[in-house]
Amino acid sequence: MTFQRWRDHLRHELHKRGLPARYSTRLIEELTDHFTDMQLENQSMEAQSSIDEVLGTPEMLALAAKKEFMGSTF
Repeated sequence: MTFQRWRDHLRHELHKRGLPARYSTRLIEELTDHFTDMQLENQSMEAQSSIDEVLGTPEMLALAAKKEFMGSTF
């Protein structure tokens, strides 16, 4: 899965769980920065095939984000 497809999938999963667009956008930006930094540190990383391994699956991240969001706003 390409990084762009992974990001789109994550955006969909966050939306599906009812998270606000601003929160979702910020999370995706932070994860993009993190992934970019990791790629720069390790130029040999197989980015196309290891996104889920490095950052987690979109489903897993969306569940964790919802839990964090609900805990911070409850």
